[in-house]
Amino acid sequence: MLIDIVKRLLRTPPPYHLLSGGEKLEEPAVMRWDKVMHKSARTDDGQPIGYIAADDEESIIVLASRFREYNIPKLHVKAFDGSQIYLDFASNELEQYRIA
Repeated sequence: MLIDIVKRLLRTPPPYHLLSGGEKLEEPAVMRWDKVMHKSARTDDGQPIGYIAADDEESIIVLASRFREYNIPKLHVKAFDGSQIYLDFASNELEQYRIA
């Protein structure tokens, strides 16, 4: 019946959201930020940075070796595979996000 089709469609989230202009916006790489706490972070060229210690509305705090801390905007997170996040910039660009 038609009602069953509509119920099934409502249960299935779309793979993207439509903006007012009609262009597609993909889902963010991380849907639940609480799941990435204490996971590893890597740059686009595969270099490990450290682990995610905290987050806020706009960014994540990554703790690295030698007491380094980085405040990285969440918009730079391109993927999360369940054990680590991948950022969209190379390791030579990391220093611009260093806070300690």
